[in-house]
Amino acid sequence: MLVTLLLCASAVTGPTPPSVIPSYVPAGMSPMRIPKDNPLTPARIELGRHLFYDPMLSATGEISCATCHQQRYAFADGRVRPRSSRPGARSTMPLFNLAWRERFFWDGRAGTLEAAVADAFKSELDAAPPAAARRIAAARPYAARFKAAFGDGVVTP
Repeated sequence: MLVTLLLCASAVTGPTPPSVIPSYVPAGMSPMRIPKDNPLTPARIELGRHLFYDPMLSATGEISCATCHQQRYAFADGRVRPRSSRPGARSTMPLFNLAWRERFFWDGRAGTLEAAVADAFKSELDAAPPAAARRIAAARPYAARFKAAFGDGVVTP
């Protein structure tokens, strides 16, 4: 889902789809922080699900967001220590209630989900969004998914 927000936030070129999902807010919770120019729709959620599990987004084509953010561990990795031996590496942060978060990453360095995804592309997937967008655009199933989600098949970083 993180990847979709980065790739799709700037990919909105057509009209907003009419099937916008209403924002359900449980009692006592503040409104969800969903960008006005990128509302939730069933097609966008479905696209995000595919992108989240697709290793095509990484520079090597070997890892996806779901490689580290595993559903069975609250979209974390269930590890006590980080996978990486890089200085300052941290365990995978769980992904839940993202629409209500104000800061992202353990150190809070990203103020929006889109910024967090951009950072993850560089730091975790070792990929550049333009290169990932080209790979996705070349993959036949994604043209139809982007068209359903945004009104055209255009994929932009």
